[in-house]
Amino acid sequence: VLVSAGDGADAVDLGAALREGATATAWVDVARRRRIEAHHTGTHVLHAALRRTLGAETVMQAGSFVGPDRLRFDFTHAAPLTDAQLREVEGWANA
Repeated sequence: VLVSAGDGADAVDLGAALREGATATAWVDVARRRRIEAHHTGTHVLHAALRRTLGAETVMQAGSFVGPDRLRFDFTHAAPLTDAQLREVEGWANA
């Protein structure tokens, strides 16, 4: 039985079907995994761009979500980003 957590992570509930010494087969959706890998890398690039623009001591990661179709990066900083800072972060991250 495939059980989805709703966040893109899936698990298989084998119940009592799996016993010690039994053989199981697993597979990875490679195309989906590659998209997740790209977004995971994007969180590192975004964090570096924020630290470069705003200062390494003032930007702290506060969480993230990495999925096959998007990423979310939560961070703390003393003040909202100005338009100029946002353009600089975007420019550095997209270079």
